[in-house]
Amino acid sequence: MVVIDYKTGKPKEKLSGEDKEQLFLYHIATEEIPAFRALGRVVALTFYYLENGSTQSFVSTPEQLADYKNTVCAVIEKIEAGEFTPTPGPFVCGSCPYRDICEFRQ
Repeated sequence: MVVIDYKTGKPKEKLSGEDKEQLFLYHIATEEIPAFRALGRVVALTFYYLENGSTQSFVSTPEQLADYKNTVCAVIEKIEAGEFTPTPGPFVCGSCPYRDICEFRQ
């Protein structure tokens, strides 16, 4: 099975680890959810860019998936514990609807 994530933005020349996280999550879902697991083993993760029809594919390693699963589980634990530590930064704050009233804004 190939997992495809359709993108409306401009294609990237090189994918970073952060760029791949969404597809890592989809890959984990195909292993954890029985209905998806029944579709077969993931052989590739692909970004399909609608703007020009180009694609970028890669294969995740078991280590990458385990690391990302640990990251997701840690975030879930913080949410369940009510821990919402601010993480200000130019990228986050620039699009936040509360930036005008936030004491942590950058």
